[in-house]
Amino acid sequence: MLEVVFSDSAKAMFKIANADKSSIGYIGESPKTNINKPLKIILGDTVNIGFMLDIGDLRGDIYGQNRMNVLNMMWGRLGLNKKDSEEFLKDLKKDIDLLLDEAKKGTHIRIWKNNAPYAVCGFYFVCNLIKDINCKISVVNLPNYYESDNGDIIIIRDIGEIHPCKLHKFLRFEEEVSDIEKNVFAENYTALQKENSFLRAIVNGKLISVPENFYDHIIIANIPMEEFSEAFLIGKILGNYNLGVSDSFYSYRIDALIKKNILIIVKEGDKSHPYSRILIKT
Repeated sequence: MLEVVFSDSAKAMFKIANADKSSIGYIGESPKTNINKPLKIILGDTVNIGFMLDIGDLRGDIYGQNRMNVLNMMWGRLGLNKKDSEEFLKDLKKDIDLLLDEAKKGTHIRIWKNNAPYAVCGFYFVCNLIKDINCKISVVNLPNYYESDNGDIIIIRDIGEIHPCKLHKFLRFEEEVSDIEKNVFAENYTALQKENSFLRAIVNGKLISVPENFYDHIIIANIPMEEFSEAFLIGKILGNYNLGVSDSFYSYRIDALIKKNILIIVKEGDKSHPYSRILIKT
């Protein structure tokens, strides 16, 4: 089996789940005895198809300059340089090559996704990529939240946030993807390529192309009246809205609001600390 995820943090977490013998997990019904005995979660190799496909131009080579521009634009805000982006893109290519090789061998491809735009776009992309390959495909559609052992409600923003020992709890959401469904999802990706909007978002449970300023009203609605740090505003939005939008994209749109003179930079931030600049609303 090959596990497919859509973020680097998710891939790292799956590796931990496979390697950490202290992870407590069980596939199937919980055993009646030795319930606290550590059990290794059974997972296949993991690939990350984390191209941020909810943002930017979808035309041309997935490894081309268009996608590189998106990665540089988003990751540059986190202090990563062009070389970092190039290395990451190489890793993504290796993972796609492995995905194609395993699919051609008939390996079971299991895709893990939440309802974030980047994950749904990635899911459509994978279906399009292997639409002509005969292999078993299943998808684990993660809920927006789950209840912890002590009764707390945990919101799932990214699969990488789930503790490795909790992965087994979500296998009940696994469903096989039929050939007809695979073709429909593949066509969905083709449609997004033709529309080629700068941004894609989940609206009423459906992934659609939207304008670049689609989330601006949310940013504006959460701007404090007094001076504030960019990190404070982004954190507030991420805490109030589980939209599957990255902090770096909110920062990108904050730049747009600065250019429109809706926000003013009071003090430039430390480049070693993303989102540390001080802003105020005009």
